Amino acid sequence: MIRFLFFTPLFILFLNLNSYSQNSISISDLKNGQHLTDSSPIYQLPFLPKKRVLLIQGYQSIFSHKGEYASDFKVSSGSKIFAAREGVVVKTKADSKIGGLGRKFLAKGNHIIIMHNDSTCAAYWHLKYDGVNVEVGDTIQIGELIGYSGNTGYSAFPHLHFEVFKLNEGRHVSLPARFKTSKGVI
Repeated sequence: MIRFLFFTPLFILFLNLNSYSQNSISISDLKNGQHLTDSSPIYQLPFLPKKRVLLIQGYQSIFSHKGEYASDFKVSSGSKIFAAREGVVVKTKADSKIGGLGRKFLAKGNHIIIMHNDSTCAAYWHLKYDGVNVEVGDTIQIGELIGYSGNTGYSAFPHLHFEVFKLNEGRHVSLPARFKTSKGVI
């Protein structure tokens, strides 16, 4: 029971899924007198539209996202997972039945990795055993059903770990992602 105290509401956000548009957001940096435009891609949350989902761990949190721009969403095992952005499936794993806390479980996580047209990738982790609906090489559209959540790999309970990254000289570089929600882009 004590290990769940790490998931207390520091990072709690109730998110509503919504549409899939691409927008530019203006950002003002008043300290330096700059005005920037963020035209990075906007992702759809990977759940059914209008489904309320609890964000239980956010970017660079101390529990297991140190140095990562990753999000953990609490969902029950078997929840439908949808593509947050279009792309091509480059990697899948669906044969694991085990999960737990500890580094020894890292390689046991079922997952899907989709590469986008800008060479970034979205990773969907902790899927259930045999919970992958796509194959390597498949072209995926935004909002397409790709798999089912689970509790495999380094995981204390059923949830979806979502992360955007790129490979830079063979190194995994985690990137922040913007999501379209009913409250706007966050």
